[in-house]
Amino acid sequence: MYVHRTFWIVTIPTQWQRQKGDQQLSDIDSIVESPCIENCCLNDDDTCLGCFRSLEEIVHWHVASNQKRIIILQNAQQRRNEKLGDS
Repeated sequence: MYVHRTFWIVTIPTQWQRQKGDQQLSDIDSIVESPCIENCCLNDDDTCLGCFRSLEEIVHWHVASNQKRIIILQNAQQRRNEKLGDS
């Protein structure tokens, strides 16, 4: 059973946000983009059926470090593979 839920996205204060044009970011430290495909629908496990991130991962994405974002993407890919039967 799938449940469509609406939730609020928290706005992060400007001083906490890292800007794409920030000259302090090197190519290695470039911002990892969100996997959101704007198909937000959570299943019973609170996992988005669009990007396969957990609700907690979605909410904390904007404050996560690049290293944490990469881990989130890997976890989402694993969930996607398990759900769709891909390897």
